[in-house]
Amino acid sequence: MIYMKKIVLNFLLLSSGFAFAQTSVLNATSPETFREEREARKDSVAAPIKYGFVEDKDVLKGMVVWEIIDMNDKINQPFYHNNDGLVSQNLSLYQILIDAVNSGKISQVYTDENFTTKLTPEGIAASTSAINVDNYFVQLMNEGKIDDKAVTKSLKGYKSVMNEDDKGINALKGYYGARLQDVYKDDKDNVIVKLDGSHFKVTNNDIIANVDQIKTSTENVKLLKIMGQWYIDKRDTQLKYRLLGICAMGPDPNGAKAQASIASSQIENGVTPEAAAPDSIDLFWIFYPDARKVLTSNYIFNAKNTSSDITFDDVLNARRFSSIIYKSDNGQGRGGSGIIDDYVPEDADGQLDESDRIKAQILQMENDLWNY
Repeated sequence: MIYMKKIVLNFLLLSSGFAFAQTSVLNATSPETFREEREARKDSVAAPIKYGFVEDKDVLKGMVVWEIIDMNDKINQPFYHNNDGLVSQNLSLYQILIDAVNSGKISQVYTDENFTTKLTPEGIAASTSAINVDNYFVQLMNEGKIDDKAVTKSLKGYKSVMNEDDKGINALKGYYGARLQDVYKDDKDNVIVKLDGSHFKVTNNDIIANVDQIKTSTENVKLLKIMGQWYIDKRDTQLKYRLLGICAMGPDPNGAKAQASIASSQIENGVTPEAAAPDSIDLFWIFYPDARKVLTSNYIFNAKNTSSDITFDDVLNARRFSSIIYKSDNGQGRGGSGIIDDYVPEDADGQLDESDRIKAQILQMENDLWNY
């Protein structure tokens, strides 16, 4: 009987291994087939392991902390790694989150760590992108304004392309909104823009060169914020951690837009613009439990084993990263904010020491359970 069980078990393992082997690039008959099979495998990934239910009365001690994960640190670079287009299916953590947010797979998206104001799709787009129209384009528009009496004649040979999926037209629509009434093109790439009831003639190259959509890409997002609670569960007297929120930090696209406008004005005046990196902002906060299903379906890059099947959810819950605490619910700081920068201002070394002190305080919570 035992022998038969072993045979059945070995058969199941062999069948399972064979099924997974079909998605290996080594067995691929074409890149397209490989990608399709890999996507099918991704859809079959098991759901995340459920967290245990914890009642308030079971929490003996607790502390909520906010941390920054710097993806420039070597240990954190797997969060930043992006795919190679074929063999590696690993996306950066930001790319996974923003794709899931845009597709609706993650819906609990908020403006800040308090999780009170939800972000709409338009709000998310506004926080991660901006459209810059160069002053020179406005000048070209004014120079190409068509007299109202000549509009009908001028539109001969043109067709409306307002609803076409074109990068330049989409940028114009995003910038001008309802003011943009129509866009026409002829077969020579000349363009007539109907804006506020008037018509302006430009070229497609004018739009491409002077209308730019600034988007926050994976390469720009090198900081993450996380929020979680450390607590002592008195049922098993263990120190545990529960991740509650995650935030992507990147350059403010509107700040980059303002800098581009200033640089354009400086160039027009013969001044060499100074390069300055825009400040990083919180792009959006996600209530972490809502992101677990997506993160369980995506594997994190492993430099030592590119075939590793460790998921982002595994790594984040196991706290396999380096971080710095920048805030806690210890009641210190301005208005009891707990932000370290408030009560240890203008002292980078002192702030790092305070972060380490809070980490030691968390570990001490478990040590205090023991009596010597």
